[in-house]
Amino acid sequence: MQVAVPLLGVDGDYPAAVEEYTKIVAVAPVDESTQQVLELSQLALARLHYEMGNFAEAGTWYGKITHESPWFADQLYESVWTFIKQENWTEARQQIDTFLGAFPEHRYTASLRLLKAHLHMKTAAY
Repeated sequence: MQVAVPLLGVDGDYPAAVEEYTKIVAVAPVDESTQQVLELSQLALARLHYEMGNFAEAGTWYGKITHESPWFADQLYESVWTFIKQENWTEARQQIDTFLGAFPEHRYTASLRLLKAHLHMKTAAY
């Protein structure tokens, strides 16, 4: 028997999705599978807040995903954009440096190197 799980937020009702994911993260993980659910829920909350324009709140949720998480690279990459949306160029560059140090061969590496160059030009930090 398969259980259909709705994709919260797909229909554009982001506040309702935030409410549901917030309930999920309130439950403490008990094993590896529930830890993954917790981390994916935190990532979903970060993405939902980003989409709603709550960039500081998105950054808070991204910050809850630790370096041990299989989604750490996604967290770093996406949090760069929260800093950019807030026009915090220095933090964005620092986050890019963290990513490049941790994941020099990742599929996001080339685009982040280019983005870093754009940020250097934007801030005249060359």
